[in-house]
Amino acid sequence: MLEEPRRVPLKHLADRTIKPQPTRPLNARIACSFRDDTGYRGRLHLAVKEAAVSRFEARVDVPRHGSCRFALKDFQQIDRLPNVVLAAKKTDCKVSLWEQGEQLTVAFRDCRVECSGSSADYLWPILVNNRKGSCS
Repeated sequence: MLEEPRRVPLKHLADRTIKPQPTRPLNARIACSFRDDTGYRGRLHLAVKEAAVSRFEARVDVPRHGSCRFALKDFQQIDRLPNVVLAAKKTDCKVSLWEQGEQLTVAFRDCRVECSGSSADYLWPILVNNRKGSCS
């Protein structure tokens, strides 16, 4: 018979109480743009009040690969909590929004049709600093 392993608290967690991220309706009003050293750039316009999206426009340009464009008129909101989820009306694309601390994440899934060239292969989530209103 195998012996059950001893339960030893990790030294960095010994005196901490870890609590789950609170589930609350997302509220954000963002207008930002970003660019990195490689030329990867984008912009985001987003308005969410009590987890209801009233504005969503995003564009990401990937050098030598194309661009991706997203507009609220092409999506319907299918979930509010714990994440806001937008589903494209005519394709498999889904956009998820969630908050973690002061950061808001806008992530894309199965969005090849919304992108030109091979840009969907290089499409990363847009990270927003909710406090500063900046994105990357």
